[in-house]
Amino acid sequence: MTKNRLLLAFTAIGLVVFVLHLLGIIGRLPFNIIMVVYFVAVFAVSGYSMLADVKSGRGSFGPGQKP
Repeated sequence: MTKNRLLLAFTAIGLVVFVLHLLGIIGRLPFNIIMVVYFVAVFAVSGYSMLADVKSGRGSFGPGQKP
């Protein structure tokens, strides 16, 4: 379950960064670099969690879902 929480944390951080950028608070930062780092982190976490799920035989089902 920690992987799902980590993915939620990355998503929340990304949304906060995006909203702050829209508001112009952190507009001085290179936004493209921020988005590249964010997406790489999200894809790495989601890919790792999918690999772990496949290896454990659960598939890509969310918590509480049954195939």
